[in-house]
Amino acid sequence: MSRKLEELKIVSALKAPMLEKLRSNGHKPHWRECSINDLIEMMEGEIQELKDELIEMNLEEALRECADIANFAAMIYDNINKKFVTKKNIDSKPSLSGKNIVEAFLNEIYDKAESKQKICTTLKITLATISRWRSGDKLPRIDTLDEIWLMVMEARDEA
Repeated sequence: MSRKLEELKIVSALKAPMLEKLRSNGHKPHWRECSINDLIEMMEGEIQELKDELIEMNLEEALRECADIANFAAMIYDNINKKFVTKKNIDSKPSLSGKNIVEAFLNEIYDKAESKQKICTTLKITLATISRWRSGDKLPRIDTLDEIWLMVMEARDEA
């Protein structure tokens, strides 16, 4: 498996436990109401909790602490981005919609595939996946091209 695919898988694997932890703490103040230093201190507390769980060999709890740590890192990232990155910088990022998504995804396929055969296989699997979605399978929520690419690569590996 390629490094890029492994990177996408590790980020995707953290998504569900991160959301679970965020939602279970929905009663707490929003992270944008916290200072960056406070968030760092809370993350350091989570790191200590992770160490404690590893010492005790409570691996399920250790995994939950990893999600907590990832959430605090994301909160810090969000606060820095919202407080210190200018709106002009944010607005200058290209947005993808409609035809642009298809073009960008096709470019991803051509850039990442090693051969014409793999391009054809990837496109066939992509079309089959889209057909399944149209025929009544639940359409998954897809936020980024990387998530689409990961799903197609997983389907290709299974084929």
